[in-house]
Amino acid sequence: MFQIISASAILVVTVIVMVLFFRKHRFFPTVIVIALPLIFLFMLVGYYLDGLVPAIAASQDYSKEKRDLVLRFVALHVWIPYFVVSDRVKRTFGR
Repeated sequence: MFQIISASAILVVTVIVMVLFFRKHRFFPTVIVIALPLIFLFMLVGYYLDGLVPAIAASQDYSKEKRDLVLRFVALHVWIPYFVVSDRVKRTFGR
């Protein structure tokens, strides 16, 4: 049930971010800085809940998901400072 709710929430957030990006809206950097950790938290909670089911925790896909979470965690710490500090972002999305 959590997977369905989180996937739906991630889809809604992604669509909002895409619309703001293509319109070059001034709120895009703020929304993306909030959306990236929010999506990561949904994925982290989903990973934890999946680990509570022994059949899922023993699968190879579950171990691959751990690697994906680590990569997303690193990407999170690269993109957020970029959107906060970058002059290019301020010029593109500022008004």
